[in-house]
Amino acid sequence: MAGNRSLGGEQGCGKSRHAQRVVCIGLLWVVAPLTVHGQEAAPPVQTPDPCTEARGLFAVAAASACPPAPKSRQVDAEALLACEWRDAVTTQHSLNALKRLTSDGKDPAGPNPKAEQDGKIARAVLDELSAGFPGNFAVLGLYKAALGSPDESGKRTLDPLPNFASLLATANTLIPQEKNKPVNERGENASKVLGCTDQLIGQLYMNGPAAKAKTKESGPEAIVRIQNAFKQYSLFGIYSLVDAEWHSDGKEEQKAADAINMEILRAAFKLDPDELLKQLADRM
Repeated sequence: MAGNRSLGGEQGCGKSRHAQRVVCIGLLWVVAPLTVHGQEAAPPVQTPDPCTEARGLFAVAAASACPPAPKSRQVDAEALLACEWRDAVTTQHSLNALKRLTSDGKDPAGPNPKAEQDGKIARAVLDELSAGFPGNFAVLGLYKAALGSPDESGKRTLDPLPNFASLLATANTLIPQEKNKPVNERGENASKVLGCTDQLIGQLYMNGPAAKAKTKESGPEAIVRIQNAFKQYSLFGIYSLVDAEWHSDGKEEQKAADAINMEILRAAFKLDPDELLKQLADRM
């Protein structure tokens, strides 16, 4: 019987050829997907979280493990700074010290490339950093030697490390094998670090800085401000970037997560500052 013909039959899709063509096309659109969806779906591809992978490349450092085994003034100072940054209990001291060494100290801060040359600022940085290790004279002695042993008036009695501000801005616990390779030989570990920073910068753009409740600054505004800071003085730029990640009023778990994210950002700045700047520029 005509009524029992298939969908593709002359009468099954409409009385006229035109109607048959239109209705059949519509039926194909309805029926074809049902066939596809009726098949067993393939399991979704799990994309690795770049930050989860990147965090595994860094040592677990704590203030209780400092100071490090003595090697040299610069190596020991860098290792000690990495410890102080990484421990969420002392991260704020490191951030305050970096602000002192790279900015005019105002709020909001502006760049000051000459801050490192000021003995009074060096003394303030010494007090700030050593406050993270109260009563630890080994730590105090190492910081004093690195900063030129400034007295209360700011007068230095030793030659300071010429690059202390840079050490403070980049100190991290990334496995040493990656630190010492040329950029084009760092392989997948460096890619994981930079993949994570791209994700963190994307989150900053979407969600705004950690202090947005106080500053009312949006994510796009923060990205523009931070990129301008890099243009003015690169060390002030990295201070501005890690500061945007730090929840100063956050709970212990939040601060611990912030500390490792800040470390990844500083490591990326040391590994490949041009790529880090490109990631910022991509959000402009």
